[in-house]
Amino acid sequence: MNRGTGEDTGAFDSLLSQWFDSAHGAASAPAVTEWSTGVGTVLDATVHEVLAHAVRATVQWRSGELDSTHMLWAMTRVPATAALLTESGVVVSDLAAALSSTAESDVSFTPWSVGREPRLSAAARRALVGAHRQAQEERVGTVAARHLLLGVATDAESVAGRALARAIENSDPSGQHHVAVAWSGEHGTSATPRLDEFGLDLTELARAGELDPVVGRDEEMDQALEVLGRRGKNNPVFVGDPGVGKTAIVEGLAQRIVDGSVGPLAGRRLVSLDLAGMVAGAKFRGEFEQRFREVLAEARRGRDEIVLFLDEIHSLVGAGAGESSMDAATLLKPALARGEICLLGATTQEEYRRYVEKDPALARRFQTIAVPEPSVEDTVPVLRRARVGFERHHRVRVADEAVRAAAELSDRYVTDRFLPDKAVDLLDQACSRVRLRQTGTESEEGSPPPVSGEDVAEVVSRRTGIPVADLTVTERVRLLKLERELQTSVIGQDAAVRSVAEAVRRARAGLGDPERPIGSFLFLGPTGVGKTELARALARSLFGDTDRMIRFDMGEFQDKHTVSRLVGAPPGYVGYEEAGQLTERVRRTPYSVLLFDEVEKAHPDVFHTLLQVLDAGRLTDAQGRHVDFSNTVVIMTSNLGASQLARPGLSTAEATMAVWEELRGFFRPEFLNRIDDVTVFRALQLPELVEITGLLLERTAAALLAKGVRMDVGERAVEWLAERGHDPEFGARPLRRVIQRELDNRLAALVLEGSLVAGHTAHIEVHGDELTVRVSSVWEPAPAGRHAAHERATTEAVH
Repeated sequence: MNRGTGEDTGAFDSLLSQWFDSAHGAASAPAVTEWSTGVGTVLDATVHEVLAHAVRATVQWRSGELDSTHMLWAMTRVPATAALLTESGVVVSDLAAALSSTAESDVSFTPWSVGREPRLSAAARRALVGAHRQAQEERVGTVAARHLLLGVATDAESVAGRALARAIENSDPSGQHHVAVAWSGEHGTSATPRLDEFGLDLTELARAGELDPVVGRDEEMDQALEVLGRRGKNNPVFVGDPGVGKTAIVEGLAQRIVDGSVGPLAGRRLVSLDLAGMVAGAKFRGEFEQRFREVLAEARRGRDEIVLFLDEIHSLVGAGAGESSMDAATLLKPALARGEICLLGATTQEEYRRYVEKDPALARRFQTIAVPEPSVEDTVPVLRRARVGFERHHRVRVADEAVRAAAELSDRYVTDRFLPDKAVDLLDQACSRVRLRQTGTESEEGSPPPVSGEDVAEVVSRRTGIPVADLTVTERVRLLKLERELQTSVIGQDAAVRSVAEAVRRARAGLGDPERPIGSFLFLGPTGVGKTELARALARSLFGDTDRMIRFDMGEFQDKHTVSRLVGAPPGYVGYEEAGQLTERVRRTPYSVLLFDEVEKAHPDVFHTLLQVLDAGRLTDAQGRHVDFSNTVVIMTSNLGASQLARPGLSTAEATMAVWEELRGFFRPEFLNRIDDVTVFRALQLPELVEITGLLLERTAAALLAKGVRMDVGERAVEWLAERGHDPEFGARPLRRVIQRELDNRLAALVLEGSLVAGHTAHIEVHGDELTVRVSSVWEPAPAGRHAAHERATTEAVH
């Protein structure tokens, strides 16, 4: 018992009568939820509610005294205390019935008489004084409901004490021990019972070796220690993106405190506060506030010993708020203003701005500490430290190349999250993948399987859709072959192919702006010359799949309001909850080729949106999410100036100048200046159409080969088809229709008639001026001199 408890208890006893006199006859509980006794002790809201019920019970039962029996009966009516009784195994309804019967029939109660005010009985005083004594022994500043229950239970002379003992004994012979656990909660051994209940002592975890060591972040920890050591406003808040390691820094501080390397802050307790746990179960008005005040009171008394940590500190705003009640931030402000507690927090920049900065009275009491995303080189030591835990958990062996691959590949390909969190998760999943693959094999019981960089690349491949080969092959080799790969699909546009390949190599070599897209191009020229085909081939060469080309027909964005289709509708408009077509597709497929077809048809406001993409490499959608475009290739096509290219008598240089004049008259200068290259596609000539014909015939040959039929095309037949499909105005588009009309239709008829079946060869030749199809029943070798393009087509189809 604390020194001076006897004097305090005497003062408490004398003030009980004052409270009873003020509460007697009231229709409800006193208006105040805290009543100061003058000796540093307060009755919590639940005790006030119990006593108010007890006062009304004296009138109901016409008793001349307020006895502990009335108080115990009131506890069966108040949900919070009824729950404590139930936890101890007491059948509340049976106890209430027994107390009612006793109060109505027991002649030991002083009868009520007209003109005489009820007074506190000796048993009631003993219960209340015992509750006060229990609170004093626990060194808490609040007389809570559990203290009052213990005060009644420990008074064996009272009717209520005996009734409670019988109820406990009837329900559980070991109930008395249960009472001590449920009502005392071993609080008598701790100076901070509420903080122990709603907090997690990080320093104790660090002392027990249960926290992972923290690598780096020394600067942020030093800043936090400087703020914590200040005389006033010593409340640091770590602000940074999700996953950059804010909580890990706090754990590092706990380890420093245990090590004693924090100077005057050594020996303090760093306690993580569970705000959600304090809100949970607080069903009645004032219950959350009471819990929070009790925690603050304990932290206030231990100001020189306790540092509170609140993760997601923005959750203070609005926490526990309800009708006629205050939120946690309002309760916390006075203690922060007077420097009575020391609080450490962590949150994201966006949530700090949205919740904390909007309340200047709260924000000024914190000192923010920025936590930036670490670099790849800084992430590698973090992964090496985490590797130990992964190897123990997954029973694998993580190679150094896997550690570096996790850092580099996550930084390059996982753009919607932050280091080191995304790299740690990537390495963790790679270890899990290797372990699952090893399960059930003969070597499972042998040495632990290794986790390599290729295993990490496979996980990235499954997440992003980029083939593993493209992640593991040397980047230099792939980029050097880029022009050759593109030229196999795009015929006759070597200048455009070279321009695109150079921009990609420039970006991959680190010489381009890392914040902007890989490349941005405006393709000009007549229809059918390969503008869209080059975009499709680039998607296949860079990202392994033509599905990585995201195409937008800008003819659908001719109206002003269609801009919202790209980034999403603004708040208050129909479709606000739907994501923008452009931002959502890039967010889900960050490595892609964006094709804006016939861009000149779009509304001018669309160009304003594209300006931000071309210049800053990012957009913010209607939901406030930032979308990264730095891993995209932006290609815009236009038919502007096509008529100039078709004018007879103009040289290539003159036609190009005429196209540029028309271009400058349509697009604004700031738009053209943000494009890496404007490429003019020239009209296709007959030799180039012959090559394109060979490429188109490859598709027909592959379709027939799937049916077991071989197709052999003579060189003259290829030229014949190219001549029929040559149209300078429309490029190669008519060529596809010619092949369908002159060849594919005939082959389809032969297949349906049964004249062309598996094992046959279809010979495509020209006799006179007619294209003929001859079917042979054996796979005959093609005659010498057939077209080289078709030779490649047939060879690839056979393989």
